[in-house]
Amino acid sequence: MRRSAPLLVAMVFVAYLSSGCGGEPPTAPPPPPPPDHSVLKGEIVYSSDQFGASELMAVRPDGSERRRLTTDGRSYLAPDISPDGRRIAFVRPENGRFVVYVMNADGSGVIQLVERSSFDGSPAWSPDGAQIAFRSENPGPFGSYGRIFLVNVDGTGLHQLTPEVSPGDYVYDDGARWSPDGSRILFTRNGALHVINRDGTGLASLTPLATDDRSWYPDWSPDGSHIAYGSLSASQNLRVRNADGSNPTTLTTGSAQENNPKWSPDSRRLVFCRAVNGVFQLFVINADGTGEHRLSGSAASECPASWSRVQ
Repeated sequence: MRRSAPLLVAMVFVAYLSSGCGGEPPTAPPPPPPPDHSVLKGEIVYSSDQFGASELMAVRPDGSERRRLTTDGRSYLAPDISPDGRRIAFVRPENGRFVVYVMNADGSGVIQLVERSSFDGSPAWSPDGAQIAFRSENPGPFGSYGRIFLVNVDGTGLHQLTPEVSPGDYVYDDGARWSPDGSRILFTRNGALHVINRDGTGLASLTPLATDDRSWYPDWSPDGSHIAYGSLSASQNLRVRNADGSNPTTLTTGSAQENNPKWSPDSRRLVFCRAVNGVFQLFVINADGTGEHRLSGSAASECPASWSRVQ
């Protein structure tokens, strides 16, 4: 049977309406969820004086997505990101004393971890996230001296790691960093690189005490192959050695003081501090000395930094 033309048009029109093409316009898609800042993934966290007292900031290695983590102006120093990227250890001055704290990756949940001496600092997470190594001072006949201590992340188990020396000697330990497998701890003793086992045995020097390096604030590459460090020698450049202390090489060649190198998760780059116009600024460089670029986002002092191992 043949349908009339008006009836056919009506049927098509009804089908058109039922399909939604002729009804209300479709609603806009919901906005994307806010970024998840509970984990620092591939980001670099650093102390910045841009807003007055040192605050913690986070940024991508290419300089993008820069943001503040703290805003209360209470001075946040020496940040170190936990292995899972969820927490940050740092130092804050309190009533003339330097105290080690821990907070969440987004800047919330600040808790005091340890206040052992008036000058605690340089916190470093163990690879398993169970302990933090840090420098604390003891009183002595020649003045206070630094030693490396360990503490569990819940604040228990505090104990001194690096040993004492003869009463007539003075040595200062600082700059603790863990080996990637967590079995040893790297540190400087009077400007020479040393390692010690996690249980306090096996103290060994990687460089002679008479070395011209005058090492400070070293870092162990995540692949375990190299150690980078600042040098207080005449050039004050960054240097890199094999993990056993052999084959020292100079990474940078400028005349400005450089320090606090931290490796990228893939051991291919470093973020470090360089003196520029009287303040320290952050730079990123390839492990072979190429591809250097400035990372700091202001002219204020911005140092030191920590590079998240989570990618």
